Amino acid sequence: MEELTTRVPEIPLAELARVLLSRTGLYEMYRTRDRSEDTAKTANLEEMVSDMANYGSGAAALTEFLESVALASPLDAADADEGAPVTLITVHNTKGLEFDRVVITGLEEGIFPHSSSSGNPEDVEEERRLFYVGATRARQQLVMTWCLSRRLFGRTTEMSPSRFLEEVPEGMVRKTGRDGLAAGDEQFPVGSGVYHDEYGTGVVEKTWYNDGTQLVQVRFQSGRVGKFLPKYARLERVDFS
Repeated sequence: MEELTTRVPEIPLAELARVLLSRTGLYEMYRTRDRSEDTAKTANLEEMVSDMANYGSGAAALTEFLESVALASPLDAADADEGAPVTLITVHNTKGLEFDRVVITGLEEGIFPHSSSSGNPEDVEEERRLFYVGATRARQQLVMTWCLSRRLFGRTTEMSPSRFLEEVPEGMVRKTGRDGLAAGDEQFPVGSGVYHDEYGTGVVEKTWYNDGTQLVQVRFQSGRVGKFLPKYARLERVDFS
């Protein structure tokens, strides 16, 4: 604690929190322990660090962060917004409930399913079951969202859509940003070969649209994986045959 106290003026709060979690082993304990509630605890710690990244560094910033956390009481918010039309709830707690409209956010690889379950098929299947539970809570309308980038653990990370989205039958969803483009209209379809001046040759392993603009994920022969906007990136189609 004395060492961390001396570092408060020197490093950003998010970095200070990462050092604290690493030195104490708290984050690693929750990440590796085989308990269902620990996934939520690791996610809470990651969100805390991401939030701290907005406060800069120094004792004054730390005080401001702690005051904001202390004032953010769920009970106070409930009293102030009694009867508010939006309910925020975790997927774990939705079983048995129904709503006219449901929005499931964070449908990205590493978030849902969580990165801690990626190496265990049984854990992935459990999260798939939770996704089904959340999706079937909607009586009239279900909205599922994912983002291209997200601040995780205080760092901005590029994201990929959740595998669960790909498993939803095409005829059951209306995707935004597609502009009616058919698979044959894609400039860089999945499986096509590409060349980049800096990264060399690779293969398109995933493609999606955002507001009508195609994005592609390419795995290069070097092993590197990159995401590109073909509209602006220096990508060329090549034939490996």
